[in-house]
Amino acid sequence: MKLFWLISFITFFLTACAAKPVFRADVSLIEPYSPALEKKEPFPFQASLSLFKKGDRQLVYIAANHENSIESPTFRLIKKVFAVYPIEVALIEGVEAASPQMRFLDQLRESPPTDFYKGGEPAYTALLADQRYIPFEGMEPSEEILLKAVLKSGFSYEDLMGFYVVRQIPQWRRQGKFDNQPFEDVFQLFVQNYYARWGPVAPWTFTLADFKAWYQKGNGKPFSLEKMDPEEAAPLPGSKLLTHKLSRIVGRIRNQYIVTRIANQLSEKRTVLVVIGYSHLPTQRKAIEEMMGKAVLVTKAS
Repeated sequence: MKLFWLISFITFFLTACAAKPVFRADVSLIEPYSPALEKKEPFPFQASLSLFKKGDRQLVYIAANHENSIESPTFRLIKKVFAVYPIEVALIEGVEAASPQMRFLDQLRESPPTDFYKGGEPAYTALLADQRYIPFEGMEPSEEILLKAVLKSGFSYEDLMGFYVVRQIPQWRRQGKFDNQPFEDVFQLFVQNYYARWGPVAPWTFTLADFKAWYQKGNGKPFSLEKMDPEEAAPLPGSKLLTHKLSRIVGRIRNQYIVTRIANQLSEKRTVLVVIGYSHLPTQRKAIEEMMGKAVLVTKAS
């Protein structure tokens, strides 16, 4: 009798393991971003929800506007999704996959949010998940992965740091960073943090004067905080601006890594939530549809 139950248990275990779906992302299907590609989306340039389903797996994909207000359409959509779907894990943008959850939460709790979240929709998603005892994870590649890719493409430490500063400026504006701090102070702290993350790169340094010279050379005009267009950090095709070239490289590496993270989580969890900037979905769409099929529900945030 004991042997019978042992054989039954082993058979059940092996059957369960065999039935477990395995998702793999075909990163070759990822497309480079362009405004024309974006315009093909059901709700171009707007926050939206796309629900993909395959078997017992669901991918709840929020293509977000980068916002900070709890009253914004993006934040309302995130809150609604947590109320409607049985989320088992939330994947957020802007946080490395290897970053510990508790450290990220501790940073958020240092400045308790009211109606304005400095960390934007990733912070809001993480806090809502934590309140519901749902794990959340970053989905960004490590700085080591990005740095290697940029250096391999013929660019430098200076190029990547300069691009990161340009990319960060719109977020600093949304956060009101310059209301009480001069740009130089914000810049220096940001660069110092990356020194710590990149490890010893001495004798290389990057001062504000270096940044302005780098920007002038690469983008062909003097740097102006007030006049800088947020699109200068976008991966616009065909542009000769240095920041656009770097954005295309960084964007490709990020999107490849992110869809791989999504596939891995779908292999483990039944309902996966992704919250990420809206420009990522058109580039990732073919890879996601190859895994999951076309979205069964698409709705605009309101």
